[in-house]
Amino acid sequence: QIHVTGDNNAVKIEGTNSPNNHGGKISFGDSTYVTIEEYEDNKLKTNAQHIVLQSDSNSYVNNSDAAFASVNKIATGEGEVNTYGPNGTKNVSLTGNLADANNGIVLVYDSLGNEGAFMTTSVDRGGYFEIRGPNGKDNVVMGSALSNFNNGYIAVRDTNQWSRATMEVESGGNGYLSTRGGNGNFNFQLGTMANANEPRFTMHDSAGVVKVESFVHSSQTGILGTYGPNGHRNVRMTSTTVTPDNGILDISNENGLPDLTLRSQQGTGGIMFTYGSNGYPNVGISSLSTNTSNGYVALYDSLGNERQASLILTGGEGYVSTQGSNGNRNTAMTTLLGYPNNGFVAADDAIG
Repeated sequence: QIHVTGDNNAVKIEGTNSPNNHGGKISFGDSTYVTIEEYEDNKLKTNAQHIVLQSDSNSYVNNSDAAFASVNKIATGEGEVNTYGPNGTKNVSLTGNLADANNGIVLVYDSLGNEGAFMTTSVDRGGYFEIRGPNGKDNVVMGSALSNFNNGYIAVRDTNQWSRATMEVESGGNGYLSTRGGNGNFNFQLGTMANANEPRFTMHDSAGVVKVESFVHSSQTGILGTYGPNGHRNVRMTSTTVTPDNGILDISNENGLPDLTLRSQQGTGGIMFTYGSNGYPNVGISSLSTNTSNGYVALYDSLGNERQASLILTGGEGYVSTQGSNGNRNTAMTTLLGYPNNGFVAADDAIG
């Protein structure tokens, strides 16, 4: 061994008696040595409170002797790697997750040492990522959906860390998007029906109650509905059941029962009905069945029976008739047969 001493310093170089021909050590210091040693064959170990690595072009120590990078083994047993900015404040940290030190974690800090981004992983839930605002609270979260940890989830949060917009893939494999108002209630949802390939969209009031709903039905037809404060639907737009390529519009009363219906009927044009409080039609507007280019208006009694009709005949003449309670015609106004410009009025008996 070689032992060099001087004023307040010492260097000691020694070999060891090892059957495997390893174990050399260099020690620095006058009492508690800083050492570099081969503690096992081809394995080097250092012992010092502070290790500095530098080259001619890059120094890892600033003028205040604060480290730009550090590698540690922390008290809980996992390794830790830190980097530091020119101001000496830690800006990146890599270590183990406190919940399970075998899972990694990355922390990114601002110039004041506040956490700005956080990324970790776990065996059961996979990766997890957070972005934090200057107040230290999460404002964006990315991870696994609770319904299925193999599906993704993103949440955008407010200043109090409440989620106000979320996007995820649900357990059925369908996408889902929602937003919430300042009171935490839903105000918008975009997802699917029971069939994950059929979209559904809803808008909500301040209490989170659905007021507008739009979706694609399994019959491949679109449906749009609006709802009043009492929860009953008051407007419905969709396709007719018999001819799904034709549209229908229902306007309903406070009980959710249609008061007005407009629809397009294949081959016969448009039809409109108004309904009384008992649910029976009382006015109907449509096309003449024998000539769909001519108009037809009907008035109905309380049981939905037609009692008055106004129409344009196939020859272009106007025609008005009324019916008695037995259903037979009792009056008619039209043009005189053979004289289309002359008027004709008929009053019929009980059997029409």
